[in-house]
Amino acid sequence: AFATYQAEHGAPYALLHCVGVFAEQPLLSTDAATWRHLLASNLDSAFHVIQAVVPAMVAAGRPGRVVLFAAAGVDKDRGMLRAPAYFAAKAAVVQLARSLALETATAGVTVNVVAPGLIDHPHSHRDSQRRMLPRVPAGRLGSTGDIVAAVGYLLSPAAAYVTGQVLTVDGGLQA
Repeated sequence: AFATYQAEHGAPYALLHCVGVFAEQPLLSTDAATWRHLLASNLDSAFHVIQAVVPAMVAAGRPGRVVLFAAAGVDKDRGMLRAPAYFAAKAAVVQLARSLALETATAGVTVNVVAPGLIDHPHSHRDSQRRMLPRVPAGRLGSTGDIVAAVGYLLSPAAAYVTGQVLTVDGGLQA
């Protein structure tokens, strides 16, 4: 699909990767199939789209942006009980982004991560959000608009010197 796009339009200015499934279950009750599915949808998919698209962005010789999605808190030095397999995959996405940022910086392609907290959207895990909302100092769930604004900044010229960073959008969520 990307080869067709590139033949018609050239290298893109930006790549956003925001897919990935979520599973809230303890690590010791996570079966191997669930583990593989979480890694494939959250981490492997990011790797494959990066491999397909970013070389063309670098070769284009102009500024570009890569924005990957993780989850609030995965870049911190602590365990994550709520969904450890999911958070492990998202922590790997952060490391992938930081490494890629080093590889692409000289070409003017920035690579950053948006790490949402509790966001109200049609696929929200409502029980989990209700349970965790008291730990959000902002006192509300985030909106998709909050995430769009963060992505908009990272795609803008104002973020040309920002690379290898995690922008957490979580209303101050306390671990």
